Amino acid sequence: LYTVAVSVFYGYEGEYRMRVTTASPPWQMEREYNDAVTSAWALSVGPGGPGRQVAQVAGYLAGNDGGDIYRLGALGEGSTINLSLAQPASSGLSANLTIYDGTGAPVATGAPGAASLSYGIGAGAGGTYFAGVSALPGTEGLQSQYLLSFVLIEATDTAGPSITAVSLGNEGSINNGVVGQFTVEFSEDME
Repeated sequence: LYTVAVSVFYGYEGEYRMRVTTASPPWQMEREYNDAVTSAWALSVGPGGPGRQVAQVAGYLAGNDGGDIYRLGALGEGSTINLSLAQPASSGLSANLTIYDGTGAPVATGAPGAASLSYGIGAGAGGTYFAGVSALPGTEGLQSQYLLSFVLIEATDTAGPSITAVSLGNEGSINNGVVGQFTVEFSEDME
């Protein structure tokens, strides 16, 4: 049983429209505000077979939505990111798929309206990556729903992850203070 309440918004008393979307696991529901890499929502990624990680998310692009960006995690070099987009027949969305690196720079952009995008992470390019979905002009709106699937095909990793940063200071340095906690960053996500 679901209940929806409608109330006056700052004196506006005109027509309103609504859509209710539900999704069953493994589908995740998009959460706003996720319009930039700094506010990207981290997808819950799970195993998808040997050497694969997968995630699936349902979202929509409203008329004033600049796009949706999802954090894929710290990914190792030699891995391949695969994105695929589907949508219900009622959706008028024509979307662009983009893959961003940790600085927010686009490293791969799909053709306008293309339903898939693939990107291989080159040597020395391991790090944090993001996936973006944006609407072509005039195709965003209340019915502009999408289903985004992410598949990471991991490279054969014989070296394992490396430490990229430690909050205690540089290697060999001396810290005379009392340390209650510290952080360690790795070149790829740890299980």
